[in-house]
Amino acid sequence: KSTGTMFGYGIYLAECSSKSDEYGRDDNGGTYSGLNALLACRCLIGNPLVVQEPGDYCEEAMNGGMDCILGDRETKVGTYREFVFFDQRSCLPEYAIIYRREYDKNNVPKHLVVDTSGSSGRSWQVQLQGAWANIPPDVNQRLLLAAQGGQMQLEVSIGEFLYDFDLTARTQTNKSTGAVRKLRPPFNAQVKRASSTSSIGRGG
Repeated sequence: KSTGTMFGYGIYLAECSSKSDEYGRDDNGGTYSGLNALLACRCLIGNPLVVQEPGDYCEEAMNGGMDCILGDRETKVGTYREFVFFDQRSCLPEYAIIYRREYDKNNVPKHLVVDTSGSSGRSWQVQLQGAWANIPPDVNQRLLLAAQGGQMQLEVSIGEFLYDFDLTARTQTNKSTGAVRKLRPPFNAQVKRASSTSSIGRGG
């Protein structure tokens, strides 16, 4: 029943343009030959049903009084979050964006080239066994406040363990085991990286 629709039938939207671009197609020599289009929409997310595994969740969401489905594959496998709306009144298209894909960075004006990092959400994340997971909300709040105040290193207890967080090097170190995991900041966080590390741009 949900073939071709990972979380069930509905209107699929994403907060990252790179996800939406995966489905972009030109119009085969028509008015906009060689160009793609995206719709920027204003949406009512309200109270979403958050899921991480594929499946048809529309009936469950509607029966539970939810406003939409949030397919959080970002937390699960480090890709994207998708929002599925089953009521078209929840989505208002505001802008049509016509664009051309450009694969050579040298052909793009310098003022339009921006290195991206972090996640599309609002939480610091830690890499666990290859996938990214959100930091617990209370710890995330401490990290956000520390970064805003210029405090780039701090100790935080999570459960039974004490961790060193280095927001410049973007690492989390377990003080008991010495295990080091990578961190990434929220998409809109302005956190300066250590000079010894290289910054790699991510789509989105």
